[in-house]
Amino acid sequence: TRSAPLMIGWPTETAGQNVWFAQEGCRYALGPSSQDVPADGGVFRASVFGDPVSTSCPIGCPWQATASAAWIHLSGNGSGAGDDQLTYTVDPNTTGVLRGATITVSGRTLTVNQAR
Repeated sequence: TRSAPLMIGWPTETAGQNVWFAQEGCRYALGPSSQDVPADGGVFRASVFGDPVSTSCPIGCPWQATASAAWIHLSGNGSGAGDDQLTYTVDPNTTGVLRGATITVSGRTLTVNQAR
């Protein structure tokens, strides 16, 4: 959670007033931290946890996932809020070698290792 003042000024003897704004902070987690997938690919899921620092915040924390390889496809637009599932599809591995990539969600990483 963070806060900062905003000085609102006007041409008077008191020259204005400070107004404080606060922004709720979020904690994120992603599980599992690694996933071994078969060579023929498939559909897989990870759990994303996006919770506010304090219980006074009534909304879930927004998150956005990104994949580091073109052979991993995130469902929808790869985003959500609060605690949710991230679904992703892995293309078949036709390279003949093991391959790996990552999915990152709000600074947390899932390593995807695909068999050959």
